[in-house]
Amino acid sequence: LALLRDLAGKQGPDFDKAYVDSQLQTHRETAALVERYAKEGGDRELKGFAEQSLPVFRDLDRRARGLQAGP
Repeated sequence: LALLRDLAGKQGPDFDKAYVDSQLQTHRETAALVERYAKEGGDRELKGFAEQSLPVFRDLDRRARGLQAGP
């Protein structure tokens, strides 16, 4: 909610930078969480899901990092 308020108050390059920064942080944290659960998770079914979906989350993180470079 705070992120949406922050983004709503920005325009142009300021909006772009704040959006990219939020995506970088979110994708980095999500990929790390999924990776950690794939390695250490206690629920077998969820651990299997994490293992199978980890490449997708890593790819999303890689793509978010690519946003920094710009078009």
